[in-house]
Amino acid sequence: ADNSMQTALNDMQAAISEFSEAHAAAVSTGITKLPEAPRRSILFVFWDAEEMGMFGSKHWVENPTVPLDRVTAMVNLDMIGRLGEKPLAVLASRSAYGWRRLVSRHNEGPALPLNFSWSLEEWSDHTIFLEKDIPVLLLSTGEHENYHRPSDDAHLIDNSGINRIVRLAFGLVNDLANRDETLRFRAAARKENEKLQKQLDARVPQLADRLGASWQKQPSQAGGVRVTRVVYNTPASRSQLRRGDRIVEFAGHEIQSGDDLTGAVNSAQNPVTAIVYRAGRREPQELTLELTGKPLRLGVTWRVDEAEPVPVLRLCGEERQLLLTDGQKHPCRAVGQGGGQIGDEIDALGFRIFAQILAKVAKHLQQIEGFFLFFNQL
Repeated sequence: ADNSMQTALNDMQAAISEFSEAHAAAVSTGITKLPEAPRRSILFVFWDAEEMGMFGSKHWVENPTVPLDRVTAMVNLDMIGRLGEKPLAVLASRSAYGWRRLVSRHNEGPALPLNFSWSLEEWSDHTIFLEKDIPVLLLSTGEHENYHRPSDDAHLIDNSGINRIVRLAFGLVNDLANRDETLRFRAAARKENEKLQKQLDARVPQLADRLGASWQKQPSQAGGVRVTRVVYNTPASRSQLRRGDRIVEFAGHEIQSGDDLTGAVNSAQNPVTAIVYRAGRREPQELTLELTGKPLRLGVTWRVDEAEPVPVLRLCGEERQLLLTDGQKHPCRAVGQGGGQIGDEIDALGFRIFAQILAKVAKHLQQIEGFFLFFNQL
């Protein structure tokens, strides 16, 4: 079966090379070379008069060649010839539950940079199907400086980019035609926009300062981390912590960097013991503190994306915390230990690895409403 799939991909690539403008034709070539016919029918449709008002697609929807209620999804390839170094625009991916995860899964081979936009971009034929509550997806490399001009010549087409995009489309179409359950239309997509997307993608607000002190990010040559500022009438000042003190241990954690101290402060439970060295004294001092606010148990905060049931979370926040989506693959790293940075993305497999990290601390999370509901979805 693997050899047959590779044969289908090779034939599809040959079709791309011969007919670079016929994107859907290349996908259909690959489908016909599969060892088994798809479980569902696939229609490859070419419409005209899109620029005049999408007359072709409107006519088909009003006079469909198959019952419209049997159309489970529509994948629209509109202008995919100018990829270059740009990301591929993936539009209307919130019109069905799980679109984004599906696209990302089939991008492992093509490894395209993807830009998932919440915009529905109602300038192409997919709009007509969206009006009929049919899940749609638009793949496009977008407009360019030669768009609608005589200078838009064949030698400017990025055939390598088309190859990768069509491979992605081939995987999507083949999956849609063989999956057990069809995609469910998501009406909420009509009310979503890029402004709302920015709110969801934004960092969680900075954590409240539990200690009332600042410190150097880099470790001191003598060990520990040096305090640079202490705010009056805070846990730091009340415990007699002073500017210039070197904190070498906090809440039982050895402090070797500013990040170590940040993590220890955010996760510590009261009362807290700190070991510090003070200028002019050879022996360390032990300070007892009562931090403000609640401890952050995992070192991460997250938002659940309602459009992606499982297993997609977006985790945002302080340095070394993960932004977990389902886009490009990156190595999964333990939170706070492996150097994860804001913006890191890991796929479904990486998510399961991350879930194993959560499982190790699950006993501390019983009081967090909704956690076990989320965890049991894995």
